[in-house]
Amino acid sequence: MGHLFLDSQKLLSASISINSQTVYKNALSAFARFRHQYNFPNTWPSPVEHIIFFVSYCFNSGYSPSTITTYISGISFYHKLRDINDPTATFIVKKLLEGCKRIRPRKDVRAPITEEILSKICIVLPDICYSSYESCLFKAAYLTAYYGLLRVSETVFTSQIQADRPLQSSDVQVIESSLALIISIRVSKTNQAGPPTVLRIPASRDPTLCCVRAVQHYLSIRPHSRYFFCHVNGAPLTRTQFSGILTKAIRVISLPTELYSSHSFRIGRATDLAAKGVSSDAIKKLGRWRSNAVERYIRL
Repeated sequence: MGHLFLDSQKLLSASISINSQTVYKNALSAFARFRHQYNFPNTWPSPVEHIIFFVSYCFNSGYSPSTITTYISGISFYHKLRDINDPTATFIVKKLLEGCKRIRPRKDVRAPITEEILSKICIVLPDICYSSYESCLFKAAYLTAYYGLLRVSETVFTSQIQADRPLQSSDVQVIESSLALIISIRVSKTNQAGPPTVLRIPASRDPTLCCVRAVQHYLSIRPHSRYFFCHVNGAPLTRTQFSGILTKAIRVISLPTELYSSHSFRIGRATDLAAKGVSSDAIKKLGRWRSNAVERYIRL
């Protein structure tokens, strides 16, 4: 029976994303170090007092409310995984987390890459990329990320652990008859095992910002590779490279580089859609949000 119990735990662990598994492991490590430092016994279920003191410890150590909440979520998941009483669900722990957010509110300073900024980025790419191929590659990647409301992990290579997540060659198709781009998102943060999400991106009247034409051009010179966005030698475009060229472009167009990141494409598209009168519910569906977190992405 022992091996069946272990197998069931593996299946339960597999029900959450790789990122969440890593975060939860970090949370348990932090909790273990805290209990060791203060000579608290490593007992499970954890006494609620340990959780209360841990929240206070994290807050006094300068951790952000979101980090503290994530740590508590990791500890909660550990208890639930073992079907033991979860002390993090108590009233006092919830109120402590709420107090952290009230006393130390965090503002998301990431700025949106709107259509106007995106156009400027595309114009300067030939000046900052070392070849015409690279310029074509980054333009296609940036336009796809923007119009598809894609997370960076859905777009380019981020880690060996998530090697199957970014766009593959078979995930992207150009429909010549209607001049549209069809993208299949197989795995994402909010869809770990369900059927793929299919996106349809129509052509734009502005040739500078037309995702379909940019991808068509890219496909005409792209080498054979497993990954859709790849360099001329077939190596995948990575998160570091995606962000690095973006930072250079932002600097060239005289905007503060510290305000823009790979997530700014997703923020920018949500903002532009809202400015055009698209409802929050429609944007939520397009961006595959499962919660009202979409509201934080709209910067009007």
